[in-house]
Amino acid sequence: MITPDPRIGLQSRFLSCEWGTPMLRVCLVESPALDVRAAVESSDGIAPVYARWSEFEGKRPSRGTFYRSYLRERIAALENTIDGKLAGVPMVVSGMASSSIGMGGHPLQKNPFRR
Repeated sequence: MITPDPRIGLQSRFLSCEWGTPMLRVCLVESPALDVRAAVESSDGIAPVYARWSEFEGKRPSRGTFYRSYLRERIAALENTIDGKLAGVPMVVSGMASSSIGMGGHPLQKNPFRR
């Protein structure tokens, strides 16, 4: 059985963001059963979002700012599907978001779960 690390606390729900090269999926997950309660998907993976950022005309925002703005749009779409707000709900981002064309490379960290 996998149990959450007590340092990060146990949340009743969280957002799971799977950001691949060709697609993006954002899900609202409820604990402890890890049930997906709602999800939105788009064909805006890291590659097309990076291409839009690269071609930005005028004063280009930082890549992190641009990507966070796009994630906020996807969260708003998810809020529309549940007819509620998700402010303050933590998000776990996985996939290509930490790649060289993603939000920025991050060093590998210890997994926050114990077996």
